[in-house]
Amino acid sequence: MEYIELINGLNSGSIKEITLKVKDYGHYRNCKFVTERILKPSSFNNEYVYKIIIDLASNEHIEFYGPINEEEKIFDIKGKGRFTLKSMYKNIEIINVEYR
Repeated sequence: MEYIELINGLNSGSIKEITLKVKDYGHYRNCKFVTERILKPSSFNNEYVYKIIIDLASNEHIEFYGPINEEEKIFDIKGKGRFTLKSMYKNIEIINVEYR
């Protein structure tokens, strides 16, 4: 799966859940990205958005309401810094994808 397919699938909600890992970095060996269709906060027109929940490790959890922020540095690689999903994608192994 190409990076843009992953982002589009998460943002559109066509990917319900994806499990992935960062190669050669045990801390991120079971990361889950889950999309949930929710009523948009403060919506008077009953608009829905996809809430994207990212569970990176036991103590790392991020949520986006609406499109995923591709500039968000979600991976904290000790001794090297923080990285975006896009910058880490070449080191990502997709374990499982569940489509809606």
